[in-house]
Amino acid sequence: MSKKGAPRRYSIERYAAEATKEPFELFLDEERSIKLRQPTVAEMGTLTAAMSVEQFADAFTESAEDAEEFVAALGPLPAGAMMQVARDVREHYGLGG
Repeated sequence: MSKKGAPRRYSIERYAAEATKEPFELFLDEERSIKLRQPTVAEMGTLTAAMSVEQFADAFTESAEDAEEFVAALGPLPAGAMMQVARDVREHYGLGG
């Protein structure tokens, strides 16, 4: 059977490989950055548009120290800055909306 006529194979391995992205690196200043990790399918149910900066930090950072730095950096900024970070992270990881 030709490749064109071969049935497409659907597999968890393929979906995982296609969905896996490098961590999102957020620069806090010229010298410091933190990496925001990719959430798992199981974690997606807890992610909402109305998350606080602390909830977002807990969900995406790799350590308590990174979460604290994230909150300290974003906490005093206008609310729109958090929305822009969330949008860029969603786009980076292909999370839609």
